[in-house]
Amino acid sequence: PLYSSAASDVYKRQVYYDNTSLKAKHERKKSLEELTKENKELKTRLQATEDDLTNTQVALTEVYELLAGGGANG
Repeated sequence: PLYSSAASDVYKRQVYYDNTSLKAKHERKKSLEELTKENKELKTRLQATEDDLTNTQVALTEVYELLAGGGANG
């Protein structure tokens, strides 16, 4: 009877683990979909940040040229 009970427990755990792994796979799929969406949003934000950086560099170059030109003429 002890062996039979132990075997039954092992079987129950196998079924539980199989159900858990299926659930985990489903959650992983959902998670991948969410990550794909988040990745797209991050790429958009990154592009906007890069554009801001370029605009800042242009503005700083213009200020530097004004200061350098003003210093040479002043």
